Amino acid sequence: MSNFGYETEILTPETAMKIGRILGVRQSSGVGIGTDGDSGADMIADAVKIGIKFCGGNVFDYGVQNLPIMRSAVRFCRNDYGVYISRTRAVDRDEISLVIMDKYGIELSREQTDVLFKHGIEETVGGRKFGVEKRLSEFKTYYIRHMINSVKSREFKMNFNLTTALKTVSEVLSEVLSEFYGCMKEGCADNYEFGGEIVDGGDRIILKKSDGEEITEEQALLVMTYVLLHDSSVRTFVLPESVSRAAEDAILKQGGNVIRTDGGRRQRMEKMIACGSAEQLMMEFDGVYAAVRILDFLNRFDRSFDALVDTLPKIFKAEAEIDCGGDIDEIINRIKKSMKSTQQTGSGGIKIQADSGIAVVVPMGTSGVIKVITEAESIEAAEEISADIKEKIKMLAKSK
Repeated sequence: MSNFGYETEILTPETAMKIGRILGVRQSSGVGIGTDGDSGADMIADAVKIGIKFCGGNVFDYGVQNLPIMRSAVRFCRNDYGVYISRTRAVDRDEISLVIMDKYGIELSREQTDVLFKHGIEETVGGRKFGVEKRLSEFKTYYIRHMINSVKSREFKMNFNLTTALKTVSEVLSEVLSEFYGCMKEGCADNYEFGGEIVDGGDRIILKKSDGEEITEEQALLVMTYVLLHDSSVRTFVLPESVSRAAEDAILKQGGNVIRTDGGRRQRMEKMIACGSAEQLMMEFDGVYAAVRILDFLNRFDRSFDALVDTLPKIFKAEAEIDCGGDIDEIINRIKKSMKSTQQTGSGGIKIQADSGIAVVVPMGTSGVIKVITEAESIEAAEEISADIKEKIKMLAKSK
C-alpha cells in the first residue's frame, strides 16, 4: 500500500473496504466520510464505511460536500481521520479518487500513508464489536452560514463573477449569492469587480481582473494576505520558498510576519495551524471563502480590485531543478563556501544575492534534487542568473 499519497485512484470496492478496515482499528474519535455526490464515489464510500464499522470504528457521514467543507468538518468534529472520495471525468481520464486526511483535515503525505499501511490488514481481523454510523450532512449548512456571518457589509455596491465545473462548489455559490442579492444595491448586481474560476475540488480560486485577465498565483496570494492584514487579526503568514522576496517584503512593510516552508502543501497547512493562522488556511484552500472575503473587503473600503493588483510587486521568476544524486546537506554547504553573499533560509536552503537579482536554492526533501528559484526585474535577467547558478551547482556536485 506504499503508493498511497495525497490522492489515490481506487479501482475496486474490495480495495476501499481494506482501507476502511485499516482506518477502523486505528481510530478512537471516528472517521469522517464525504463524497462529491457521484454514484460511483458513493459506492466506494459505502465500502470504506463497511470496513471501518466491521473493525469497530465509528463513521461520521458528512454526505455530499466539497473538499474545503469536508476538511473543516473533520477538524471541527475532531475525527481521527477523514476520507473524501470524488470522481474525475475527462477525455483522457475517468477515475474515482480517495483522499485521506488527518485530524486537522490535512491530506496525509506519502510517508505518513506508508506508516499507516505498512502492516497491511493482518492486524485488522476480528470485527467482533461493530462500529456505528452518524449522519452529519447538515454540517454544510453550518459552514455556509459561518461564511455568510463573517461578512460585515450591510449593502453591496459590487459583485463577483465566479465560475466552476464542480457541482458541490456550485451549490455553495448559489446559497451565498442568494444571500448577497438580498443586500445588493439596486442596479449593482452586474457590477463585477473581479472574476474567478474555482478548481481542485473547491480548494483553489484562479482570480481574474475585471476585464477577465488572470493574475498569477503569487499575485492572488498577495491579494489574500493584503485583505487579511487590513481586515483581520492575522499577522503571521506562511509562504513557500517559491514566493518572491519582493512579495515577502510587501507583507513585512504592512506589519506582517513571514515564515517560510519548503513549499510542500501539507507542511504549509500544518504550519498555518501551528501558528494560529487558520484563517489564512481557509483563504488559500477554499476558493468560495476567499472570493467572499475579498468582495466584502473591497466593498466596505471602496477599493478597486484592478487597482489593488496593480500596486503589487511585479517580479519575474525562473525555476530550475538539478538532480545532484548525493548528500544534499553536503552540496548545500559547498554552495555556501563557493558563492559570495549567501544567507540561510528557514527551510534549509540558502539565498544568493546576484548583481541583477537574487536566487534561492532549496533542497527537495531527501530526493537528491535541488531547486533554484531566481528573481529579477526582467525574465531575461532571471533566466541568466538561473543558468549561471545551475551550472555552478552541477560542477560542485561532480567534484565531490
